[in-house]
Amino acid sequence: TCALPIYGAVITQPGSYYLTANLNNSGIVIQANGVTLDLNGFTISYVGIGNPPSTAIYLALANGNTDITIVNGHIVGNVTYNNGTFSGSGFINGIKANGQPVNIRVSGVSVSGCLGDGINLGTGTFGSGFGPTVVESSSVSTVGGYGIQAGRVLHSMAFQCGNNAITATIASDCTGFCTGSAYGLQAINANNCYGYSLGSYGVNASCAYNCYGQSS
Repeated sequence: TCALPIYGAVITQPGSYYLTANLNNSGIVIQANGVTLDLNGFTISYVGIGNPPSTAIYLALANGNTDITIVNGHIVGNVTYNNGTFSGSGFINGIKANGQPVNIRVSGVSVSGCLGDGINLGTGTFGSGFGPTVVESSSVSTVGGYGIQAGRVLHSMAFQCGNNAITATIASDCTGFCTGSAYGLQAINANNCYGYSLGSYGVNASCAYNCYGQSS
């Protein structure tokens, strides 16, 4: 188990890592498999000094990382939303994965104020290309792109997102709010979910049980 430096880090070896303080104007790059990252309740933030990395936590392996767990913390940028426009500085993305990640779990993490995506663990073919990725008990707010995108999204919320608020193969006990022309919540199977969109479907699912969708 290793403590990460307060000026950011590149993780190149498997193992367990944790923060010991808030991390400002920097980020974490994971270039290994078999990594557990505990944010330990601390915040990765942009406070308006220098140029931050484009992504606060980046899973960087070209073919996709495997066996990664990220838990218990916060990512905060300075992006705000006003009358249909996202603007401000800081991170483009909160947590983003390269390639096709496998066996990735994000739990108990909040992301806010990013120009791009909040938590994005896959961009493969919808419904089949995400791999076993899970986001649970997490929240995203005020992001200009996707809110939460993963194979399974559980007990999570994405609010004030420019693109799909929640995109999943399976979504359960989730709430998604899209400010643009995309979906509040898009899934193959949705259970106990609520979706709202200013411009498209509130909920778009092949099978929806006990769900409610609303749009303008």
